[in-house]
Amino acid sequence: MKTNDLILLGAGFAAGRLSNKMQAGPIGAVRKISKYTAKDMAEAEGINFSKDFYTLNSSEQVRLAELAKMQGYRKPKNAPGSLARMYFYHLQKLK
Repeated sequence: MKTNDLILLGAGFAAGRLSNKMQAGPIGAVRKISKYTAKDMAEAEGINFSKDFYTLNSSEQVRLAELAKMQGYRKPKNAPGSLARMYFYHLQKLK
């Protein structure tokens, strides 16, 4: 596999936090990340899980939605909030 055929995902790859399944793949074949990797990536980008969701700025909320999609997270149908908000609370529960 050539270098230009690989994709690298976020700060987690540079920090060596992605699992072996997520490190790289051919273009078009995006693999899912783990919830722990997603939380590490969010924290590396400055998202603070010890505060409330409403203290995040809009770019951080958009990033959470992107990470949720990268993980394959689906909020419940009857969820009382956005994908980003439900995912924030989902990651906040992780230790």
